[in-house]
Amino acid sequence: MSSQQRTPHAAGTNRRGTDARSGKARAAGRANGHTSGGRGTPPPVSPEVFRRRRAVVFGGAVIVVILVLAATAFGWPGWARSSRPAAPAVAQQAVPTPTIAPIEPDDGSAFADAQPVAVAEFALTHREPASEWAQLDAMEAYELTFADGEGADAKSITVTAGQWATDEDATRAAADLIKAAGTPTSTGEVKASGRTAGSFAMVVDGDQATMTWRNATAVIQATGPADRLQDFYENYPM
Repeated sequence: MSSQQRTPHAAGTNRRGTDARSGKARAAGRANGHTSGGRGTPPPVSPEVFRRRRAVVFGGAVIVVILVLAATAFGWPGWARSSRPAAPAVAQQAVPTPTIAPIEPDDGSAFADAQPVAVAEFALTHREPASEWAQLDAMEAYELTFADGEGADAKSITVTAGQWATDEDATRAAADLIKAAGTPTSTGEVKASGRTAGSFAMVVDGDQATMTWRNATAVIQATGPADRLQDFYENYPM
């Protein structure tokens, strides 16, 4: 009888000891962040902290990419470097200017006043109406003389400039003038503001040449030294 009473007492003592040990273990587990169910769940990260971490990671990744690209640009042969050699500088030849003063003609029509008083090294020395172009149905026409100096050694170029009522009339007149000058040695288009405004034809006869060109309703014919006429034509403003 007495042995049966001791057995429960011993069992109770063991349970209390077990319970005590379990309580200590649970307390230690809580202190270490664990529970009796296994590893403890860490506290959730707040959205603000998560955004900060993501921004730091993204910024670091961008910096790494930039550094890699920079190293590649200067380290990889030919990458980010121009293989095209620099274009050589082209010296621009200055347009010569007259050594004599041009005349100042009296005011005339808009077409007459549009004619230049200097073309490259040639200065205007004379201007008068060109009545012979009236038979070509020109509305008005003028004869102009340009020279690069004074005296017998000076070179001169004679210009006749006329204006017609329409482009068609000017085209026909230019064709007649070119035919009368002879067989062209060179021809081409006349450009004005990037558009084709007419055509030109040059006839060379020994050391003399005649250049005839049309620009819309204007027709101009210049006669002078063959070695200077092309340059004169290119610098004539009409």
